[in-house]
Amino acid sequence: MAVTALLVSPFIALVAGRAGALVGGGERAVARATGVLTTAQGVGAVAGALLVPSLALRFGRRRALLVWLVATPVLVTAYAWMPTLWSAAAAMVLLGASYIGVLAGLQAVVQLRAPVAFRGRVISLFLVALGTLYPLGALWQGVVGDAVGLRWATTLGAAALLGVLAGLAILRPAALLALDPQPSEAPSTSMER
Repeated sequence: MAVTALLVSPFIALVAGRAGALVGGGERAVARATGVLTTAQGVGAVAGALLVPSLALRFGRRRALLVWLVATPVLVTAYAWMPTLWSAAAAMVLLGASYIGVLAGLQAVVQLRAPVAFRGRVISLFLVALGTLYPLGALWQGVVGDAVGLRWATTLGAAALLGVLAGLAILRPAALLALDPQPSEAPSTSMER
């Protein structure tokens, strides 16, 4: 979650900047374009949230999560390079669906794999990783975006996430196998003791 939050999640914070680049300026035009892109992401997220459980059951949780982890940086790059507001909005719908798959999938792994006695603490670390590294990612992408353009900053973050995933697949394949959420042991009752 930390790597995803740092490298890919900043697309959310930078929607207004992307909207301004698409419509060329003017406060009302930028506000309208920001609304279109934000709505498109929301529509995608709702659709994705409705599809996530059935896709995870049909194809397996780990396989579905790996697809979403690869699809999200690809889709964020596509969104970054779309030439018009409406093509960017279409890409944002797909991106919103894929991103919610990543969030839901990673949270399922955390909840199901954490030992019951430590589940609350582990989930809080998951949320801290998301809550602290997402704004830091937005900060670095904003700085890079000011220097070379938001398209390139977003693409750099997406490529870095794909590089991390490829590196794990080659060097530490067991880490990706750990993305298969297996329920942890059930809490014992007093009768079992």
